[in-house]
This record gives sequence, structure tokens and C-alpha cells, in this order.
Amino acid sequence: LAADDSLDPVGTDIYTSKAVKDAWAPDAYLAFPAVYFHYEGDGPRERQVLGGESSGRGSGVTEVQLAVSRDGLSWQRYPRPAYVPIGGDGRNTVHMHFLTHGLVRRGNELWQYVGGHDGNGIGYHSAYGQKGPWPLIRLVQRLDGFVAAEAAYTGGSLRTRPLRFAGNRLKLNIDTGAVGYAQVGFLDEAGKP
Repeated sequence: LAADDSLDPVGTDIYTSKAVKDAWAPDAYLAFPAVYFHYEGDGPRERQVLGGESSGRGSGVTEVQLAVSRDGLSWQRYPRPAYVPIGGDGRNTVHMHFLTHGLVRRGNELWQYVGGHDGNGIGYHSAYGQKGPWPLIRLVQRLDGFVAAEAAYTGGSLRTRPLRFAGNRLKLNIDTGAVGYAQVGFLDEAGKP
């Protein structure tokens, strides 16, 4: 995985991909790269004002993003929303997030762990890294819950790729909230209802 000009602003580096084969899904590979956004150096001028010692923010921030693959060779990265955004601990004190390696299954849940600090890109080798201990946060999600389609409060639509299945039932995994609803339709191979 590498920085991609079509996805990333200037002054972006990719660290620690944490690629893993999903043991509970056939032909599914997952990666959780830490994406570093420079405040200083080659970062954009709009971000450079956030850097410097007087700001107390370090030289940049990292967030964890999600990338997926069917073969472990060709990857598609999904930068937004961030998989683990800065402030993801609810306190906005950790600005450098790094996911630990692996997935832990507990029943129908997957657990992952993320650690970080408030420092800069070399935080563990600087004064920032000496301030700890920093939190280790457990992420919990449903099995196969890495990606979801979300609509605005005002509504939306989604068309899946063509699919083929055996049986006489198709289940929809959906959360419409308190006032939402869904309508489902089927299209033939020509795209007609």
C-alpha cells in the first residue's frame, strides 16, 4: 500500500499496513494502514500552521484507514470515513493511531486493538513517547462488519452488483434507526424491475 494521488493530499505517507487474511471470509484480505498527514515539511501550507513546537501538536497526525483485497495483491483503500479517526477515543487527546496486528474473534464479534500517543511521527523516539502510558483501545464490531452503505437522513439508494444465490430467502442486514424505512426491489440482468 502506498500514498495515492487520487485519494491523498500532498504531504501524506502510509505506514504499517497490518495486512491480514480474514480467516472467517473466503477470499477476503484486510489491511489497516496508518496514514500520516504531515504538518511540517512537504505538508500543504494550510496544514503547516498546525505544526511547530508552539502548537503542541507535533509534526502531523495519523489515522487508520481500511483497505480490502480479494487476492492479497490488488488492494482498494477506503479513506473516508477513517477506520480509526483521530479523536477516536472520544477525548481527542490521541493524534497518532496505530492498529495492532490481527483479528480476534469472540462469538459473532471481531476485536482489534489500537494504540497511539499525542506526539509526532517519531513520537516513540522522542519526548512525546516518554509521556505515556498511552491508551490501548479495543475496537469491537460485528463479524464481517468492516464496510457499510450509509444514506443521509433525507434518504438515498443503493444498487448492488449482480448476485446469484441458492435458496428461497435473501436476508437484508439493515439499521434504519428510529424513523427510517427501506424499500427493496429486484432487477433482472438487463437492469429492469
